[in-house]
Amino acid sequence: MVFVIVFLYLGLITFIYNKYFNQCPIKIKILYPIICVFGIFLIFGIKGKINDTRFYNNKINSLIINSNNWQIRTTEFYLENGLVIYSLLNKLDLQIGDSIVKLPKTYIYEVYRKDFNGAYIFNGKCNYNQ
Repeated sequence: MVFVIVFLYLGLITFIYNKYFNQCPIKIKILYPIICVFGIFLIFGIKGKINDTRFYNNKINSLIINSNNWQIRTTEFYLENGLVIYSLLNKLDLQIGDSIVKLPKTYIYEVYRKDFNGAYIFNGKCNYNQ
């Protein structure tokens, strides 16, 4: 997926700075950047939908191994099993090392956090869609 985004971006940059840019028909000058931007949004939408479906259908008992907030408004928490939890306003303040437990066919998951003794204690419930 990253390869496709980089390919579209480099294609757009190459297209704009190409010495033949002025010779292209106006329709191509307008259409190509629009298609590239639409393609990037489409790829992110499909990726998000696949993650949502996998999250809903699977039973989860996994640890948060990494986080990323490159989108500024949203924090992504990566689980050991490859799923991602997106958090806008994180009520439970998820952290790396928290354990996520979820039953299949539901969006509600439980968060457990290690205490000072190394035992996991219940920290709260969250809804993936909120």
